[in-house]
Amino acid sequence: MLAQPPKPSASFYAVIIGILASILFIVIQPMFGIDTITGRHTQAYVSQGNYTVATATIIAWAVHVIVSVFYALASVIIFRINSSFIVSSVQIMVLGWVSTLLATPANVFVITAITTQSLPDLSSIPPLNMALGAKFWLHIIFFVLVVVTLHLVDSRERRKNQSR
Repeated sequence: MLAQPPKPSASFYAVIIGILASILFIVIQPMFGIDTITGRHTQAYVSQGNYTVATATIIAWAVHVIVSVFYALASVIIFRINSSFIVSSVQIMVLGWVSTLLATPANVFVITAITTQSLPDLSSIPPLNMALGAKFWLHIIFFVLVVVTLHLVDSRERRKNQSR
């Protein structure tokens, strides 16, 4: 009998799903009439931090992917605790809303920190984003992609285990 490979960890799923969802986020963002977050960050790094376009693009994508992986990890942890439809729906709404609230101030914080290479004065950070506009719906779509992918992976794993 062959030994079974180890089951992938939550962090493995968070990295893979976070990367995929971050790319899809950028692909669909212009459909909401918004310039991409990576494009906006790239422009800010070039104009405010005197980075080359290539370097600024790499930094913008790295920041975006790292944040997306962190969000996906939060989803994976919640999903591993309770994967019910109700909890999944609530986590999509709560994480979507919290990430929307934090998006604008976090982006300003990150751009300032990267372009000045120092932590910004907190009084210069804009307030929480309370709008339920395009950014909110993009974050909801992001978390739907993450949670649906988790359900698909979980379903596949269950079918595989049942066939053994």
